[in-house]
Amino acid sequence: MKKTILIFGLFISFYGSSQELMNFYLSPFTLTSESSVTLHTTFFAYSGAGIVNYDYTIDGNIINFRLCYAVGSSTVYTLDKKVFEIITPNNFGDYIFKISLFTDYDGQMCNYENITDSGTINFSLPYNPTEKIEITDTAVESYLEYLNFGDNIFANGEVFKHRIENLLSLYLSNLYFDKDGVVESLTSIEHFKALKNLYIYNQLVADINLEFNTDLEKLWCDGNPLESLDITNNFKLKRLWCRNIDLNELDLSNNSLLEEFSFSSNSITNINLIDKLYLRDLELSTPLISSLDLSNNLLLERVHVSNTLLTSLDLSNNSLLYFLNISQNELLTQLDISSLTGIFRMYCYGNIIEELDLSLNTNLSKVHLQNNNLNFLNIKNGNNEDIYEIITIMNPNLFCIEVDNVVDEGQQPFDYQIDSQTEFSEDCQ
Repeated sequence: MKKTILIFGLFISFYGSSQELMNFYLSPFTLTSESSVTLHTTFFAYSGAGIVNYDYTIDGNIINFRLCYAVGSSTVYTLDKKVFEIITPNNFGDYIFKISLFTDYDGQMCNYENITDSGTINFSLPYNPTEKIEITDTAVESYLEYLNFGDNIFANGEVFKHRIENLLSLYLSNLYFDKDGVVESLTSIEHFKALKNLYIYNQLVADINLEFNTDLEKLWCDGNPLESLDITNNFKLKRLWCRNIDLNELDLSNNSLLEEFSFSSNSITNINLIDKLYLRDLELSTPLISSLDLSNNLLLERVHVSNTLLTSLDLSNNSLLYFLNISQNELLTQLDISSLTGIFRMYCYGNIIEELDLSLNTNLSKVHLQNNNLNFLNIKNGNNEDIYEIITIMNPNLFCIEVDNVVDEGQQPFDYQIDSQTEFSEDCQ
């Protein structure tokens, strides 16, 4: 492998997958029987999917409805709306309707084991709901109307209550779903009490108060001019992604179940994660933060910390980490990852680190260390053959990289980009 001297740029993205019952509601249905109601379901997945099976049983006044979708691996998203007739034993009385969404991956038949979403509706026959609620933001109302979650009248500022009170997911962005205009206000969000997932990308929302959305589990609010974000009543919150915003404070004291936290703000000075014992994924870009305590976050698997005032970062308790990106922290002088024996990929560029010992990191496959102030680097981990890329350019004081073996005029079994003065050696003493 020949030595190459290049300027290298890196961009990393994480993509998730999701299958969910966006919404379900009942409406009157009298064509077949006076004791019938119509079930409307909306299924969404980030991949290709199709309905496999459905059935329902009635036990006394309890209706149990099961809906199953097969989910594929394609990158084409799925939005599937279905209508079902539910026939009850009588045309009067009180009923409890329970729905469960199952997802399956073999595409043949449903084993009804992997439950994804569920919900409940209490209703009485005869069933003829007419109550409406006000939706103050015209873009939000149009979004609901396009999905048939409104009252079938655009721009009147109202929707049927029964069509949105069990809504589980709101996607208020310019992707996937139609809406008219840009969302400026979420003051009507209090009506969506069953909401589990809220996605609001690149809109004009300044204030988000989720006091009444106590079942919320996922919140994405990237790219909004946020001045306040109140999630103190969202005890079930597991995923919080709010990047490219400008909040100067964020209270996470009641969000102890957080598993994923991705946050960037130019104004915030402190982030307290000490009680986030379930945190697995962390991404921070916060130019005014000078300290970060991850000592209690023992389940962390992926960490990306950039553009901070950190001078050091203690990762000694984070032994489950396999992905690490500590970049563009212009005051960071030291980093010890000797306890991270499972680390797989490491991106640590744009800091001022002088010494780095990776000899105990035997699972390394990719190491990017460009634009530091390195004068010592040891990658002699006994497993160099499993490394496929190392980049150390723009380290003018790095003259030697210690490796397992030097073969064929200094060549290595991995791809590498190093400065002209840098050589490989089995002993850099």
